[in-house]
Parts: sequence; structure tokens; C-alpha cells
Amino acid sequence: TGWYTTTDGDAEHESSYTGAGIAQAAGADNVIDCYARPGEYTLSYSWTGLPEGADVPLPESASYSYGAPVTVDGTYGAGSTAKVGHDTYTFSGWTLNPALGHGSTMPASHVNASGNWEKTGSDPQFDVTYEVTGDAPDVYSDVPATEKHYEGDNVKVAAGLTTSENEKDGVSGTWAFNGWSTDDVTVSGGEFIMPAGSVNFT
Repeated sequence: TGWYTTTDGDAEHESSYTGAGIAQAAGADNVIDCYARPGEYTLSYSWTGLPEGADVPLPESASYSYGAPVTVDGTYGAGSTAKVGHDTYTFSGWTLNPALGHGSTMPASHVNASGNWEKTGSDPQFDVTYEVTGDAPDVYSDVPATEKHYEGDNVKVAAGLTTSENEKDGVSGTWAFNGWSTDDVTVSGGEFIMPAGSVNFT
């Protein structure tokens, strides 16, 4: 990185001296003091395992001089958790490559701290089911399949059933579906907020 006139590397020596420049630099004792400034290296961070777009900020890189004490970002350590949507991820902790020097000091190279997130849990989901009760034609459209939703989801009630049959017990007429009903939630405008439990419509 060059030679410097002071131990803290504030002022760099000229690349060459001639004539009066040598005498000025040497001073009365005819000695040119030269000091090497420690190299600057970067501690960077990287991790894997989180889904794309996860709002979990990666620590910012930091620069250190060779031999300087290094502080690894402590925002996330082994066992730290982060919530991404309805899933929980757990952090492995940091692995440094290469390892820090004695006393956690910066080596003469860049260092990368890497880690991994693993999905370790998810919020529970609850069922929304539909069943036909009471009088019904022999043939009608398919009953809606069971749906799974998270607590707090806004859920739309399935459409009603239809049939092409036009009689019952030999008497002609029209079948009319009277709609889905439930005592498990309050439905407004054909929608409801999913509770922490299953909902059954009949």
C-alpha cells in the first residue's frame, strides 16, 4: 500500500526523492522514516434459505485494517428466528471464511460470514367444508372441495349448487338451492374472516 511518513498512515512518502527532496525528507539525522499502513479488508455477509422477496435485511459489509478487532454483526445468531409470511425460519449462525485472526482480529484477506435459514414451522391452517343436507335431487353439481385457510384470511363462500332435475317423487317442479349456511362464522357479502378453527357450511 506504499510507505508513509507517520505511523498512522496519514501522509504518504513520495514515490522517489531527488536532490533537496532527499535532504528535506531525511532531516537533521539523515534518516528517512518509512511506515507501512495496514491493508484494508472487507467483512461481508451472505446467507441462503429464505424465499425470494423475504423482508429480512442482510447485515451490511464493513471494512477493517489488518490486525484490527472485528465485530461480527449480532442481529442474527444461531437459533434466531424470522417470520416470512406464515412460515418461521431459524438461522444457523455465522461461519467465517477464512477464520479471524488471534483475538478476533482481521486477517490479511477479505472475510465472508455465511449462514443458512431453515424453515422450522408454519402457522396452522383450518378447513372450510361443505355438505348437502335435507331434501336434494339425485343429481346436482359438485359439492365444493374442502379448502384450507389461515386464521385471519378473507374467505369467499362457494357458489350455490345447481341441478337439471325437474321432479320429485313423480311430481314435476323446480329444485331451488337455498344457499350455504353456518353457525361457525358471520358471513357478510358472501365473505367471512377465517377463525382459528374449522368452518362447516350446509
